[in-house]
Amino acid sequence: MDINYERREGRREQAIEVDPDAHDTYSELISSIAIVGEFKTQKEGFVQSFKSDLEPRQPHDDAPEFQLNLSIKGELSRSEYAQAVNGLCKKKNLSPTPQTVSTLAGICDSLYEAASALNRLQPNDDRRTIDAREVRFALSHLGADDILRDTSSTNDSHGATGRH
Repeated sequence: MDINYERREGRREQAIEVDPDAHDTYSELISSIAIVGEFKTQKEGFVQSFKSDLEPRQPHDDAPEFQLNLSIKGELSRSEYAQAVNGLCKKKNLSPTPQTVSTLAGICDSLYEAASALNRLQPNDDRRTIDAREVRFALSHLGADDILRDTSSTNDSHGATGRH
């Protein structure tokens, strides 16, 4: 429940109040949230709708004054894949190579699929560089719908429609 916009006094009293720092009114709710789904051609509309839903509204008179820095993206960059892959590999005691990051970013439909693939790897006793065999093993656990989604089928040239 968003207590800053809740007009019913009784409902606000039931909620956990925020105690902002008067010297720093900016906060972070959580570092990131990923929403994964079959958006197809509706992804941009979803992102825009989500952004508009999070735009500030008029709070009630006694709402605590604080602000959240939010960034909503429809696409991820390679550096964001690298950050996630590094974090996941670190938990497995592995060091990813630039080729590992590029392969996962290029083949996986989303960062969620890349994370799912890497979670299949077992932790290591000693820190070492991830090898191509492990990347292939991790990717082999993804379904056909989780990889190369935006590419067209080879059947497209023969008049059949591939999945887009």
